[in-house]
Amino acid sequence: MKRAENFQQFFIPVRIAYVKRFYTLFLLTIFTLGY
Repeated sequence: MKRAENFQQFFIPVRIAYVKRFYTLFLLTIFTLGY
């Protein structure tokens, strides 16, 4: 049970960073296509 909790604590920041990176790339692509 504790191991799963640790995994969640480690996985959440990674997922947030991944989403942030993907979102930035997405915005950059739209901006480039818009121009």
